[in-house]
Amino acid sequence: MLKIKKSLILVIPCILALTVGCSSDTDENGDTKVVIGGLVDLTGDLASIGQPFEQAMRLAELEINAAGGIHGLELTIDARDTQLSAERAVELAGELVASGVKAIAGEIASGISMAVATEVSKPNKILQCAGSSTSPAI
Repeated sequence: MLKIKKSLILVIPCILALTVGCSSDTDENGDTKVVIGGLVDLTGDLASIGQPFEQAMRLAELEINAAGGIHGLELTIDARDTQLSAERAVELAGELVASGVKAIAGEIASGISMAVATEVSKPNKILQCAGSSTSPAI
């Protein structure tokens, strides 16, 4: 439970920051929800950190939707398991962008966050928030 609480301290501000640019109506496709991608290590060497992060994202999703969503739109988190692999994270981030996510939360490892930002988020102009990545290069 303590890990989830610590993860919430990092995840909730990140999720809220990612929602700032979301519109108050339906999007260009007529969707009535805002989808944010999540990149977390659920099965790799940092799974003991990634799993509570994913749980914290789900809790934030529930709490935001219980409070009316984002400008009345339902929030959906599409979390993907990076397996602590930069190559896999870049591939998954590309899939998330192709699916139309508004932003990406994660990854928990700085090197992976930087790879995703360089290869996917920045070129596609997708906001990325990596609340636990601590590299000064970020």
